[in-house]
Amino acid sequence: MKATVICILFCFLTAGCSNKNIVVMSYNIHTGKGIDGKLDLDRIASVILREKPDIVGLNEIESYVDRSQCTNQIEYIAKKTNMYFAFGPNLIGNANCGNCTTGLFGNAVLSKHKISKVVNHKLYREDKEETRGCLETEIEIDGQKFTFLTTHLDCNRKEDIRNNQANDILKIIDEKDMPVIFASDMNAYIRTDGNDVENAAKIFTENLFDAANTNPELKNIGTLIKGKRIDFIFVNQPLADSVVSYKVVNYGDAKFASDHYPVVAEIKK
Repeated sequence: MKATVICILFCFLTAGCSNKNIVVMSYNIHTGKGIDGKLDLDRIASVILREKPDIVGLNEIESYVDRSQCTNQIEYIAKKTNMYFAFGPNLIGNANCGNCTTGLFGNAVLSKHKISKVVNHKLYREDKEETRGCLETEIEIDGQKFTFLTTHLDCNRKEDIRNNQANDILKIIDEKDMPVIFASDMNAYIRTDGNDVENAAKIFTENLFDAANTNPELKNIGTLIKGKRIDFIFVNQPLADSVVSYKVVNYGDAKFASDHYPVVAEIKK
């Protein structure tokens, strides 16, 4: 009896219980610049620490760019949150940061668990449009392997670009023989009244499970601070019945830290 009590206590103290759900976050951090114009990565880290996610997909993150004080942003946030990280830069430009002459901008993944695979897939683009990518990682949690993807689709008003990029990502997901979690800023919206769905959003909602379906009252709350819902967490069929909750984090530091609110989903293992 005593041994059982000790085991349970140890499990509680170390957060090692095998039945703990997986908490996932999608967060466009706007390079750490808040709606108050203040550049503050500590606020971003504070939001993440408060929600205690196992995995985070980050968008609009950069390294060695003078406008963000030449900081390696993903390394900084990873240290603050004590998480592993992967970075998928899609834009590479000149930097004015001392010995570093190359600035990087793209997507990133944070994980409490080791990341065993990293692939940055380039997505469809047209001439003069920004290069966009989908960052693929493989993460193992308690013996179960997951593919975790994050992306930030084209922001141009040409919807066909986003549609092509969405189809590129579906092909990546369709090739997987394991559970897939996909976090994204799609720049394609579902209006807060739910009556208007752009095609790129529909491509995913018709082929994947939208975590927001678990909380109809929150499903159409805007994630862009201006009101539109453009940030999503999807899962593929093996996890469709495993999403237990969804929320928009529009409180605390998240009210100001970026021009987006993060979204969080909880998934049964």
